[in-house]
Amino acid sequence: MLSYPHFPDLRDEQLAADHPITAGLRQLTLNWASPIHVDAEKNQGRRVTELLHSSVESWASGGLDMVPDFRAWPQTGFAVSGERGPRTLAVAVEGRFDSFFKGKDSPLAGEPAAEPEDGKEKEAPAPITGVIERSPDSARLVLVGANTFASDAALNLVSQGLGTFYTQPTVFVQNAVDWSLEDRGLLAIRGRAQFARTLAPMERSDQLFWEYLNYGLALLGLFAVWLWRQRVRRADQRRYQAILAEV
Repeated sequence: MLSYPHFPDLRDEQLAADHPITAGLRQLTLNWASPIHVDAEKNQGRRVTELLHSSVESWASGGLDMVPDFRAWPQTGFAVSGERGPRTLAVAVEGRFDSFFKGKDSPLAGEPAAEPEDGKEKEAPAPITGVIERSPDSARLVLVGANTFASDAALNLVSQGLGTFYTQPTVFVQNAVDWSLEDRGLLAIRGRAQFARTLAPMERSDQLFWEYLNYGLALLGLFAVWLWRQRVRRADQRRYQAILAEV
């Protein structure tokens, strides 16, 4: 598989090990992810937890060209722009959230009543004039910097590259739902589920080392088989000569 920076492969310390959503994932791939910037001042009364972050070698790009050019940039396929460093890709926020309509009229108050289909007048329902100005203090919000990472198209694309059905994004979404509903029992059960064990990324030198080692072990095995066959052949010849000598 070719390296594609727009599909960050998150593993180990890049996933929050102490949060129920990501504690049992071990690996997650996002597609065309965007970094998330959290305003600390606006979230002073809330608990913000970083769930996912990219590697220290990652960078942010504003380019719209998604096709890599490995001739121009053999290592990454894209021009590196800006400063390298980890970027936040998903956060979980707990606390109270103020409504966008706080201090405003209800957007449903001025809606016209629907005309009856049969031409008969019906009693119009009372207009909704109340506005929910804020959420409970126990409200929870999960924000991911990739809006299609769990879509069918993204899952099929990654599954084709791995050669197996890739379900980690759906597990992430299920964990987020269970965490939002405070159902930690299902989180513990799902953490022991089977998942696609993707290989750890390696440098080019490490890949060559293991590749040549496989070739060497194969040749060594063939040489060992040849030596064994030679020994068996000589033993057979000695046995045949002994039989002929007795005759």
